[in-house]
Amino acid sequence: MLRLVDFTRRSQAATLDPERARAQTAADILAGGMPPPAVDHEDREIPSPAGPLGARLYAPHGLTSPSPGIVFFHGGGWVIGSVATHDAFCRRLAHEARCRVVSVEYRLAPEHPFPAAAEDAVTAARFVLSRAEDFEMDPDRIAVAGDSAGGNLSAVIALETRQDARRPRLQVLIYPALDLTCSTESYRTFATGYYLTRQTVDWFLGHYVGDGDVRDPRVSPQFSAHVSDVPALIYTAGFDVLRDEARIYADRLKAAGTRVEYREFSHLIHGFVCMTAIRPALAATNAIAADIRRELETSRRDSGRPGVPG
Repeated sequence: MLRLVDFTRRSQAATLDPERARAQTAADILAGGMPPPAVDHEDREIPSPAGPLGARLYAPHGLTSPSPGIVFFHGGGWVIGSVATHDAFCRRLAHEARCRVVSVEYRLAPEHPFPAAAEDAVTAARFVLSRAEDFEMDPDRIAVAGDSAGGNLSAVIALETRQDARRPRLQVLIYPALDLTCSTESYRTFATGYYLTRQTVDWFLGHYVGDGDVRDPRVSPQFSAHVSDVPALIYTAGFDVLRDEARIYADRLKAAGTRVEYREFSHLIHGFVCMTAIRPALAATNAIAADIRRELETSRRDSGRPGVPG
């Protein structure tokens, strides 16, 4: 699996300006993915105080309404990535999880530093939850999900919507960034040579947070005084600087009484959901979609808030 490093170049992002890094990432992801299943899609806009946010709605052929739904946020360190880079993954997610997916184009740093991405994510999630019928979704079966920085934003949403009338039914955090102090053992073990390097994380943080407080819970959910009770599916890669903080967050959620399923794909590296040309990455991506499908189908049968097996 580590041969993925040969054709992915995110470790070089810290040597580029954001525009060139975005273009390079888009090209790498296109080269590293299997063709996705055919699903219907429609571009939408989500209103926000900062102006309309682009979004793309995906639906598998023949899916009835209202269906389970996912509000998805792409990864890329809050600096790179887009709806387009994660288009194939969202198509696969919609097809395999048998649900509608809304992928959100939130604002990126350095043009729009923190808290822009966090504010956009919360705004978008609240809009979809409050207008679920407009997206042909069941408001009681909507998850928030994202990979890397998108996993961070999904955890922020679960925290920020604690008092809302409509809340996510599930949070899906895929190799998420949750503690931007970068102080865990996995940061020392995998600092170089494993696709997402410590240098690149520092580059992302420099653009997104700058001199701000990385312990702000909207940057590092690990430092929130209270954790969310939204059930969680949390996934990590075995060779990833972000691995340990996700495990620690899962343990903290469990200790607080939130039901969690934590799974480490021990043989994979960061970014694997966009590397489906490699068989183990494709298998892991399909497994995540199957877990989401199971949980959102369980939600329909349960009268209370759904549990996620721990």
